[in-house]
Amino acid sequence: MNISFKFFVFILLIWIVIVVTALFQNQPKIIDVGYIGAALFWLAAPPFVFFSILKYVLWIVRSLSEKTKQD
Repeated sequence: MNISFKFFVFILLIWIVIVVTALFQNQPKIIDVGYIGAALFWLAAPPFVFFSILKYVLWIVRSLSEKTKQD
C-alpha cells in the first residue's frame, strides 16, 4: 500500500465516524458538513489515485523493458 491509498482510507474512516456519530445524535448540520466534506474530498482525491495508478503502470513497463533487454 502506498501513501496516497493510506491517506484515502484514513480520510474515509474519519468521514464515516463523523457522519455515523452525527446520525446517532441527530445533528443535521454536521451531516450536511460531512457530505460537503466528502464531496470536496472526492474532487481532490482523483489526482492522487491517478498518479498512484500511473506510477504502478510505469513500474510494470520498466520491469518488462528490462526483461526484454536481458533476453
